[in-house]
Amino acid sequence: EDVYQWQTPPYDLIKCDIEGAENLLFESYSDILLHAKFVIMEWHGKKSAEFVQKNFEDFNFSIIKSSHPAPYSENQPNISGIFLAQNNKVKK
Repeated sequence: EDVYQWQTPPYDLIKCDIEGAENLLFESYSDILLHAKFVIMEWHGKKSAEFVQKNFEDFNFSIIKSSHPAPYSENQPNISGIFLAQNNKVKK
């Protein structure tokens, strides 16, 4: 509610570096995400990248840029990167 009082949607960009709490963002702030044109989100580890990518797809976002190319190697358990996702439902 605080975000809506501060700024009305749509939002041009949401930048997230939430150190492993990505699921909280998708679960608790989904309404804000759905009103964002773009989201930049950092991820840590292969499972986190897969989780974030799947959730973006479920929310009808496209990953338009990634700092680390897929597929992710099992030999790199501590990899991290950034996704730039575009909401396919919000008018550009």
